[in-house]
Amino acid sequence: MDLRGQSANVGGRKMVMVDFPGFHPWARARTRYGSYYDSQAELKESLFYYFHEALKNNGGKPLDGPLGLVAFFYRKRPKGHTKKQRDNPYCTVRPDLDNLEKFVLDCSQTHGLITDDSKIVSKFSLKLWGKDDRTIFVFDGWDNRSRVITGFSDIRFNGRVFSFGSLCG
Repeated sequence: MDLRGQSANVGGRKMVMVDFPGFHPWARARTRYGSYYDSQAELKESLFYYFHEALKNNGGKPLDGPLGLVAFFYRKRPKGHTKKQRDNPYCTVRPDLDNLEKFVLDCSQTHGLITDDSKIVSKFSLKLWGKDDRTIFVFDGWDNRSRVITGFSDIRFNGRVFSFGSLCG
C-alpha cells in the first residue's frame, strides 16, 4: 500500500505518517577536505513529493511543539540467508540506526514537515528485514500528558490498522 503522506487527528493529537516504498536511506553527511558535504542531497530532494503530500494533508502547516517519532526501516532480505538467519527479523548490518533516524529528521525539516528536529521528545525505531526496502515513520504531536511507548506491532491511523509485522519477510 502506497500511503505517500497522510495526516490524522487521534484523540486530539496530530499525527502524520510518511511511507517511502522501495526506499532505504543510507549514511549521513560526510567530511571532505575539512568541510561537510551531503552525499545524499539529490536523494533527499527526490523525496519532496512524499513530504509535500504529508504537509498538504496536514493543512500546509509544519508540525510544531513536542513530537514523538516512530520509525521502521526495512531492508530487503538477501536470498542467501540461511534458515537460522531468516528466523531473526532484526537487521544488524550497516547503516546504523541513528544515521537512518537523522536522515529522516533532516528530510522532514528540509521539506518543511517539522519546524525543527529539536522538537522530537521521544523516539521509537526498529531496523528490520522485510520483503522489500521501505521506510515508514509517524510523527505524533504530544499533548501535556506523559505517555510511554512500550512497543507494538500495529498502528491505528485514519481509521485503518497498519500491521508492521506483515511487512517482514
